[in-house]
Amino acid sequence: GGRFHLGVNLSLRQLATGDFDLFVAGVCRRHGWRPEDLLLEVTETALGSGMARSLELLERIDALGVGLAIDDFGTGYSSLTRLGRIPVGQVKIDRSFVAAIDQTGSRLDRIVDAVTALAGALDLQTSAEGVETAEQLAHVRRCGCHLAQGYLFSRPLPCDALAALLATDPRW
Repeated sequence: GGRFHLGVNLSLRQLATGDFDLFVAGVCRRHGWRPEDLLLEVTETALGSGMARSLELLERIDALGVGLAIDDFGTGYSSLTRLGRIPVGQVKIDRSFVAAIDQTGSRLDRIVDAVTALAGALDLQTSAEGVETAEQLAHVRRCGCHLAQGYLFSRPLPCDALAALLATDPRW
């Protein structure tokens, strides 16, 4: 099979640490992890706080080759100007918009389409969070979303159960 990418949520506290990039580089080195196989996910809300300092840190993390994603996109107060300045490669569409795909009369599902189109215009990958039904998966695929995650694929698993799933399930 192919290589796996590890997504890790980044907290506001970690963003406030001036040398967090050195910590990330050390962890990759110690564990033999290729930086390009690591994706750090930061929420729009965390980005809004101390933007100048956060931007410098994110640029140093990007220089390591580590991927960056905006998590829960659409739920914070990120401006399009900020989105164009941050060195991210992926936008993760919040589960609230994906859940709306199954709701009759909701217009929120159109946000999935719009965010996917916007991300495409900026050469960013898109990932749909919270995919739970085949209809949601079909919708996010139709609109051009690159990746999807959610209970449709698997519930969260401890490491040993994940290893067993990867070894036995032909989808992986």
